[in-house]
Amino acid sequence: MRRLNASDAFCLYYDTMLNEYGHTMRIILLDTSGCPPGQAYQHVREGLARIISRLAPFSWIQVRTPLGLHHPVRVTDPDYNMDDHFYRVACPAPGSGAPPTARRM
Repeated sequence: MRRLNASDAFCLYYDTMLNEYGHTMRIILLDTSGCPPGQAYQHVREGLARIISRLAPFSWIQVRTPLGLHHPVRVTDPDYNMDDHFYRVACPAPGSGAPPTARRM
């Protein structure tokens, strides 16, 4: 269990008040030309699964303290599933190096 510091708690409270999230999304573009055809996604997924235990913050969730007497705490998510966070999006042939247009959901 790790208690949020004041600046992390401020960001959390700020996001909650505005109903807009200030966190960022990360996208990784990989050149999988060296992988056997059709096996690139599984190869990358298995590599990430091997090291995910060393990336503990990715499996934490925030829990409020009783009666809100202090900042929330972070605990390990007992229901963590890597597949909820790791997705494959393929660009059909011939593909393009241009990034997709961002859209707000």
